[in-house]
Amino acid sequence: MRKYLRHSVLYAHRDRPSCEISATICIDQKTDNKKPWPIWLKNDKNYADQSYAGAYDISQRLEDIDRKSSGCKKLLMEPGDVLIYQGINVLHWRDQLEGDFSKNVFIHYVNKNGPLYKEHPELEWDGRESAYSDYDINFKNYKLVQDLNIRSEDDSSWLKSKACRGITPIDLDVCPKHIIE
Repeated sequence: MRKYLRHSVLYAHRDRPSCEISATICIDQKTDNKKPWPIWLKNDKNYADQSYAGAYDISQRLEDIDRKSSGCKKLLMEPGDVLIYQGINVLHWRDQLEGDFSKNVFIHYVNKNGPLYKEHPELEWDGRESAYSDYDINFKNYKLVQDLNIRSEDDSSWLKSKACRGITPIDLDVCPKHIIE
């Protein structure tokens, strides 16, 4: 679980290779305006080849009205809501938290039947022995996983060629009305 505190910011990014599929679960929050702390998604195309440096400029740097007209979606997650998304394909971010805290759980995995895992099985457990192992420089595949993280930034077309092929649109008719603003 991660607890974000007042004025926390999550800068626009796509996830590292071992987070091909991601889930964000809202556990609890206390904001000044009593509304959920928004998470923004830009999923109008596959962003697996987007550099971290450029992600901010085409998403979070924009004003809200420009974000929406460029395909960004603002989601308001209440405690108990779960967002599942293609972490390496979808840009995501949160602007500054105006409130005391927001607690979230994150779950990430690699599609075991997909090309990324088939070519790099060391991504299992994010390179560790198991889900219960610690992260340190001695874990099972530390160097291999670090090299893949660096490669995904330096040669982003490589990651795009291995990532989940599709982008699932956010279906506004299916989403609960409180989630999409």
